Amino acid sequence: MTGRRWLLNGTAIGTGTTIVPGATGSLVLENTATGPGGTTTATSTAVTVSAVPAPSFTAAPSISPSSGDSATTFTATDGTVSNGSVTARRWLLSGTAIGTGTTIVPGAAGSLVLENTATGPGGSTTATSSAIAVTAAPAPLITSINADGWSGEYRVPGDLPAMNTSLPSEMAPEGASPKSFLVDRAGFTATGAATTYTETRIVTKRRRQAYPNYTLAEPASLALDDYVYATDSIAGVTNNSTETSPKPIAEWAMPARLLVGNSVHWEMVAFHRDFRSNRQVACVRVRANDGTTQTAWQTVAATAISTTVEDANPVEVYQGDLDVTALATGAIWLEAEVYPWIGTAASVLKSEEVQVSAGYTPRKFGRRYFHKDASRATAPPLAYVDPAGNDSTGVWSTNAATAQATPFLTLTGAHAAIMHATRGVPATGGLATGCRIYINGAVNTGTVAQVSNPQGGAGVIVTRAPGVARASAVLTIENGYRPSQTCSISGLESAVIFTDLTLKRTNNAATIRGETATGLWWHLWNITLIDASGTFGSPYSSSHGSLFGVLVDPTTTNLAWLTEQNNEVRIMRGVTADMNSTSPMQWVTFGCKLSRVQNPNLKNPADGCIVYGNKFLAHSGAGAAIGVSATNPGDTITGVAILQNLVEVTGTGSNPIVRISSDGANGSTVHTVVAHNTVAGFVNSRLNAFYDESSGTNRRTHRLIRMVGNIWVQTNTKGDRFYSTTDATEAANRTGNFGYLNGVGCEGEWTMFCSADGAQAGSAFSQMHPGLRCSIGTSLTVRNDPLFVSYQATVNASTAGAGGGDYRLQAGSPARGRVSRRGLAFDLAGAARPTSGLDACGAYA
Repeated sequence: MTGRRWLLNGTAIGTGTTIVPGATGSLVLENTATGPGGTTTATSTAVTVSAVPAPSFTAAPSISPSSGDSATTFTATDGTVSNGSVTARRWLLSGTAIGTGTTIVPGAAGSLVLENTATGPGGSTTATSSAIAVTAAPAPLITSINADGWSGEYRVPGDLPAMNTSLPSEMAPEGASPKSFLVDRAGFTATGAATTYTETRIVTKRRRQAYPNYTLAEPASLALDDYVYATDSIAGVTNNSTETSPKPIAEWAMPARLLVGNSVHWEMVAFHRDFRSNRQVACVRVRANDGTTQTAWQTVAATAISTTVEDANPVEVYQGDLDVTALATGAIWLEAEVYPWIGTAASVLKSEEVQVSAGYTPRKFGRRYFHKDASRATAPPLAYVDPAGNDSTGVWSTNAATAQATPFLTLTGAHAAIMHATRGVPATGGLATGCRIYINGAVNTGTVAQVSNPQGGAGVIVTRAPGVARASAVLTIENGYRPSQTCSISGLESAVIFTDLTLKRTNNAATIRGETATGLWWHLWNITLIDASGTFGSPYSSSHGSLFGVLVDPTTTNLAWLTEQNNEVRIMRGVTADMNSTSPMQWVTFGCKLSRVQNPNLKNPADGCIVYGNKFLAHSGAGAAIGVSATNPGDTITGVAILQNLVEVTGTGSNPIVRISSDGANGSTVHTVVAHNTVAGFVNSRLNAFYDESSGTNRRTHRLIRMVGNIWVQTNTKGDRFYSTTDATEAANRTGNFGYLNGVGCEGEWTMFCSADGAQAGSAFSQMHPGLRCSIGTSLTVRNDPLFVSYQATVNASTAGAGGGDYRLQAGSPARGRVSRRGLAFDLAGAARPTSGLDACGAYA
């Protein structure tokens, strides 16, 4: 065969082995054959080509629900099509197109129809649903949101019930039909993409007037269950809110200044008042930067229990391992962005912005430096310090056997030789970056005269020698341990990291000394610390410290490692210590087990703090276990996160146990997140929070509070009514606690006793409304019992507790099933929290 043609109605339309006619008619296939004897043509039997059927709907499109008003969200179900598929969708309200999506809110009354267009080879067909009669939505129950963001003006004030000064609220927010409205909120997804969430705000309480008219309600003002931000929108309501979603509260959670190869491990804790879906924030993004090249962002939305540090309690973190292969050898840093669930771009916390902010210090959420060198990380320069060593003959080597065979006698001897021409760090010109010193027994730091030891992005690692137990690798600090390190990176301190050994101090004059010009950042990482040098004197000067997984030996008498105020305790993670009634630094404290804490300190309280996942045990009641207040009148404390801590009070002291800008203190507060804490004790073991009763005109305001799922012994707050006994004229200005007074941002709170003045609600010490699904004690002597597994805290005002209780909730506990806003994936024991339904109050699921 030498030729082929397709003929439709006698017209050639193709020559291939297949054909789509594209029109109706008579189709034949013609073949031409050629050979030595000539050419012959033959045709097939004709086939009648009929028209392709047009698409048809076997099921019409439909709308659900089948009725509703102009504020209802209607959902489309597209029709079922044969000979084609649905290629277009339109919503028609009284014949006018209003949208094309899968859902629609009509926004007006009329006849709503869903139209589908189907397309196929045979053409197009249109079908419509049955019409839905859309009625006019009732006018919103409020006309406007007030500037404070937590109250609104009721549309028909005459319909409001009389204000109740006791519980329950006159607005019945937990009844079958609470007064509520929908709010559209700008936010972020788990990938950091912008999105919109729709939430329900519930009216909880009529807002009372300030002193002296505190028994009277405002004519139309109503308190809401939570804030409305200026970036939110409510159909038919004027939003006058001046509040915006705050930036998250976050901190790096891992040791830094390490020598790394092609991967960097990072960890972070992050908190925000708008938590949901068992996560505090929508996601975090981290990348590495060498100053010229950056890695791709690594986005992490889920949390996990960390294994990097020997924590006293499980620590839930955002974490990742970042591939830095593409970056140049040398110093690199990590930078991060933290995205809240609710907010706009202005609400994203960025470490690079913190890094260049006024008053920045390395303890804040800025850059974290490392040194990338794959070859050096594989074979770092090594030195051994051994009781039989010699500082005059000790040698550095990248060969472990060589270094072990020629050890130093003291730690400073090893430091001093780094720059030595023949015994120093090989092939690096003496650079101390990432050098590793092995402690091979019980040795001293020594006091060898130092030469300057330059380093880059990584510090010197001091650790136990391979094969030596931690308890046997004992490094004792002698007078003035001074590694004399400098750093080649402008503005960066030098660093030394003590890890996996026992660090000992017996002399009160013994210190870790940094250089005045450069400073020193020391890390204690998974070590045992013994300091029997007395009860006073700082163990470090011109230096600052971070503690990760530190077991403070019970023989320790000097706790200044944890309490120093002149220098910075930048982080306390996984520390186990008996504080012996001293005051630890509480800037960032998590995963710790601390006994006998008394009145913790904040070096710069205006910067806020993170107190998370700790156990405070054997508390005497003589001072706070957790406390936050500002230094000066007019200061504002920004970003306080107090989550999932256990405080067991066993003593009979009468001081508040948790204080947040309380009695006679300084400091307004902005963005305070307090969730899933458990405090066990008798009536004096109280929470005093969000006061506005300081003397003179030292007024305080407390905004953007989130109090969820805590178990308190007692709660107190003071403002206008309390201050009226001091200054009746000034009292009218003491309304800075009114948001908290009305339970805004509060949910699932449990108190065992009533407020200190004997009231459950509506008094000079108590809230007007505690929030949704709360249970507030009614007595100063009879406990509103949450039913712990084993209560061993203070029995009463004169009878101490044995301690060692089990503060998980019994199966039938009334404190279960109260928290709808779930913000943590794990409890204080590391057990998974529920991912649906209502969570329990307290530190344990």
